[in-house]
Amino acid sequence: MTDRDMTDHEIKSLDRHALVMALWLGFAFVAVTLLKLGIEHGNLWALSLGFASVLIGFIAHVLVNIVFKTLFTPKEVALGLSVFAICLLWFGLAVFFYPQYRMTLFLPIALGFVVLTSAVIFTMITWLGVRGAFESFDIIRRFGPEKKR
Repeated sequence: MTDRDMTDHEIKSLDRHALVMALWLGFAFVAVTLLKLGIEHGNLWALSLGFASVLIGFIAHVLVNIVFKTLFTPKEVALGLSVFAICLLWFGLAVFFYPQYRMTLFLPIALGFVVLTSAVIFTMITWLGVRGAFESFDIIRRFGPEKKR
């Protein structure tokens, strides 16, 4: 043993983090492979299964949060939003610069983003309620003058 033993909270937090990382590594590998295959070959089934893999990874992460009675950590939220924003930006630029993919891949990829966004919004409303979900994005109230007192 070391000079400082880990507390039960630290052990549970480490267990949760390891489980989340293991789940996302598996689902993300499958998703990236299927999305790349779908984009390169115009395979709509591969695209759909790639987005389904991301959705299943998100659902697995939500289930881990339920089991460990936690919410998403701020770092997980920041990472998820960053990856989603980069992918959305990539999609917008690809549609703009590669018009040959505009007709064949636009609808399945756009639907994939809509489904993922809907799943996140549904999860927020389920956990936080409609008002709590809205307040999560209400930056003006969070940093407004009433908080400075």
